[in-house]
Amino acid sequence: MILPSRVYILGMSASVNSSLSRELDARPRRRAVGRCVVIALAALTIGLLARGRGYKTWALRRVDPAYGHRPLSAPAPSVVRTRPADRDANVLPADAFVAADVDLPFSGAVVDANSLNADSVRLYLARSGKPVPAVVNTSGAGDAIVLRPMQALDLGAQYTFEVTSFAKDTAGHPFRPYKASFWTAASERLGDFPAAFTKVPQPTATGHMFTCVTIGPDHRLYASTLSGHVFRYDIGAGGMLGQPEAIETVNRDAGRARLITGLTFDPAATADRLILWVSHGQLPTEAEKGQAWIKGAADWTGAITRLSGANLEKGQDVIVGLPRGWKDHLNNQMVFGPDGGLYFCQAANTAMGAPDAKWGFRPERLLTAAILRLDVRAIDSIPLPLNVKTEEGGDYDPYAPGAPLTLYATGVRNSFDLLWHSNGSLYAGINGSAAGGNAPATPATGAERIHRLDSELRGPYAGPAIPSLSNIPETEDDMLFKIEQGGYYGHPNPARAEYVLNGGNPSPGPSPYPVHAYPPGVLPDRNWRPAIYSFGKNLSPCGVIEYQSPLFGGALKGKLLYVRYSGGDDILALSLDDHGNVAESLTGIDGFTHFVNPVDLIEDPASGSLYVAEFGGQRITLVKPASPQGTGQAAASHHVCRAAVGAARTSLHGG
Repeated sequence: MILPSRVYILGMSASVNSSLSRELDARPRRRAVGRCVVIALAALTIGLLARGRGYKTWALRRVDPAYGHRPLSAPAPSVVRTRPADRDANVLPADAFVAADVDLPFSGAVVDANSLNADSVRLYLARSGKPVPAVVNTSGAGDAIVLRPMQALDLGAQYTFEVTSFAKDTAGHPFRPYKASFWTAASERLGDFPAAFTKVPQPTATGHMFTCVTIGPDHRLYASTLSGHVFRYDIGAGGMLGQPEAIETVNRDAGRARLITGLTFDPAATADRLILWVSHGQLPTEAEKGQAWIKGAADWTGAITRLSGANLEKGQDVIVGLPRGWKDHLNNQMVFGPDGGLYFCQAANTAMGAPDAKWGFRPERLLTAAILRLDVRAIDSIPLPLNVKTEEGGDYDPYAPGAPLTLYATGVRNSFDLLWHSNGSLYAGINGSAAGGNAPATPATGAERIHRLDSELRGPYAGPAIPSLSNIPETEDDMLFKIEQGGYYGHPNPARAEYVLNGGNPSPGPSPYPVHAYPPGVLPDRNWRPAIYSFGKNLSPCGVIEYQSPLFGGALKGKLLYVRYSGGDDILALSLDDHGNVAESLTGIDGFTHFVNPVDLIEDPASGSLYVAEFGGQRITLVKPASPQGTGQAAASHHVCRAAVGAARTSLHGG
């Protein structure tokens, strides 16, 4: 018998500014929660949360309309805003997490992940002080603090979130103490969903910061790690993993540890003829020593290598000279398309398009913040490796006729994984930037001479002039894009004459994904394509698959399954409509919650089971269907909450 699943639908929320006089009111303010409504399709987003407001009272403080409140004192790292906000109410207890935007006043210093623990960041019941077991981490950029409870919170209870001076930045400066409280909802509405899973620990797959997982044509699991190892596991009875076999080809050929960010088998690979493609980049010295936060990587050190042989012992670098972000942004997970091309996201070098301290003042390159396509057939007729360095002594031109590596779509900030769905669409979920990034301006002269991806269709850039932005006070949403060839998806890159962040600010009137730091009247880029769905803020969608199994009467078949690294720490299921847009968002399925920084997942097509790489948990977890269902048999209904997700996006987003 399948245990009941509790599934909750993600909506959007809007924060409302309050006056200083209202901030001094100590009474909790309530927010209305949108009803859980079942609608097959909707033009508007269902379940908007009209947030209440309220802030802590300081003896002496400055009111900052973007960040909230900061005490006037000596510079120190500090929390400036949380989600849920201080004194929010009706927070759904099953999916609750706390995301804190931070002020980092010391150049180059970010949140020290090693300082985040139960003494430095905690959540507890206000009435008793009882601590809530939780996972605490920071973002890849080290510019946020995220606490995810390891269990559902109580109904109708007050909780306090606290950051103490034991939390530090990477220069050793202690955080200013901070507290905020919120109230959980008194009740939850449930619907029906016929699926549940069970987590099964894998004793042989622990002790490594796993980054990617895939299943080969030999029906064995392959897993990569932060430090460049690839492990191969036999899949035994019940999905249990056997003893690992280490494949050290990447590190051996490089002469040092490499950071692996992608594994995919060639469509031509067979059990007797293995061909594995590996995406990797330089692993900075600090990470080699076991530091949790990655910084100081050298540029142009990204590569893609093809492994072959019975034990994948033969390595051939196919691409070298790819850009490399100062921290954890590099060439990411790869996927073969229906045309036989190899697609991957080359992540951005910056937070929001212009150089900034958090990302080592490294500029965007011609190939960064883009979906790239490698013509696999073309590389068989050229000398390898192909050096694609485009600047600083490199002259590779992705626009040249016959170029093997080309720009497929641009403005994609950081998509760890891509998915070609069976409906024919390419999907990319991106991690949005925390507040504090910079956006570029159009240059005084010369923009019209820069080649854009849409130059052949629309001619050179002809304006308008776009102002630069510094220290942008808005945290970006994590977004899902349905990628179209030739499209621009909102992350600026001056090397391609792309200057407008997301939807600009074309007010008056609502607009999708605006950036309110722009003066009114800034239109989106002429080639901009908005996201089809918002994950929210600080959720960090990473690995994605299309679930294939017909188990549970096909209830999950065809859905996108995303692991969410930060605030979610779970697997999110997204239903698509007939147009390939998101129709429904499901969370809380039994067995899909309370991971520790999950970064990737893969389905075993033989069983419908999942394997989840938990980066922070340093383990791989088997997630098995809770009951063996026949392929045509529907499971019993269980209590869930289901609501439609509309494609329309309003000005509530981005602000």
